[in-house]
Amino acid sequence: MKIPKYEKKMRKQLKKVAKSLGKRGLSSGVRSSVSQRLDPDRYQVTPQGIYLRKTKKKMIVTVDSAGNPIYSRYGWQPSDDLPLHLAVYQARGDVNSIIHAHPPYFSALSLAVDKLHSEKLPASLQILGANLKVDDLDQEIGETSVGLINALTNGNIVLLPKDGVLIVGRSLDYVYAQLDQMEHDAQVFTIARAANLLS
Repeated sequence: MKIPKYEKKMRKQLKKVAKSLGKRGLSSGVRSSVSQRLDPDRYQVTPQGIYLRKTKKKMIVTVDSAGNPIYSRYGWQPSDDLPLHLAVYQARGDVNSIIHAHPPYFSALSLAVDKLHSEKLPASLQILGANLKVDDLDQEIGETSVGLINALTNGNIVLLPKDGVLIVGRSLDYVYAQLDQMEHDAQVFTIARAANLLS
C-alpha cells in the first residue's frame, strides 16, 4: 500500500512529537499516546507497548473510525488508548490532535488542586482552578464517559485520575506547545514554592 505524501509528512510530525514527549520526560512508561486526524474517517496513532521516545515512522498505525488498522507495518497494533482517542474525535469535530501524557510536575499539582489558590498560579495553569477531573472512563469505542465529554465541552484539557492528562486541539504542534508550557510553569511554580519564594 502506497502512502500519499501528505500522510508521510504527518507521520513524520507525529513521530517527532512522540519522541519529544519521551525525551522531555512527559510520558510514563508505555502508558502515553499521541494521535492525529488525517480526514473524517482515518487517524494516525502511536503503537501499542512502546516508549514514545523510541517511536519510528514505520511503527505508526493508521486506523479507520471504528479502530480497524488500515495501514500497519510489521504487525504493529494501535495504542491501548485508541478507544479514548476515537471517542474524543467523534465528540469534537474541531479536534485534529490528541496527546495523552504523564507530565510529573503538572500531574502533581493537579493532585493538590483543592489545596491551591488558583489565582496565584501562572496563567497557563489557571485551568487547575476548574474541576476538570474525570472520575470514571469507559473506553469502549463510542461509549466514552459523560464526564469526559462534558469536561471537553468546557475546554481542551482533562485530568484523568491516576492516569495523567489528556490534551486536545487543532494541531499536534499546538497541543504539544500547550503541554510543554504547562509542565515548565508547573515545575517553576513547584520549585519556587519549595524554596519559600511564594506565599
